Amino acid sequence: KVASTSAYFADTGVPHLIISVSNWDEALKLKATWLFLRKHKHFEKGTNVTLVQAQKDGITKAISFERGVDNFTQACGTGATATALYIKHKENKKLVTIAMPGGTLKVDLNQDSPVLIGEAVDIGQVIVNI
Repeated sequence: KVASTSAYFADTGVPHLIISVSNWDEALKLKATWLFLRKHKHFEKGTNVTLVQAQKDGITKAISFERGVDNFTQACGTGATATALYIKHKENKKLVTIAMPGGTLKVDLNQDSPVLIGEAVDIGQVIVNI
């Protein structure tokens, strides 16, 4: 067993299906499963699938399998926000620390709107000729 049999859905401007996983490394290998859920008929326009796992230090590990990319991404602000909403629903925490492959951030749900707190890092430049 890799993942829970239930999921949490949050639309943070982009739809996210949040799935808690017990075996992180095995879950990352199941791309066909996440692609199936991402395109499931229940989600008319598709959905991102965000995998989460609680860590012993209170940090939540998360990674998003994103629509339009059909793969995992290094970081996802809407996925981090959806993860924080899931943790708030589950544990009533309003300040959640989330570790994604691209870095760790906090999501503060004490405000009128979620606030993401973390380092902004320039990872490259793209030049487009029009």
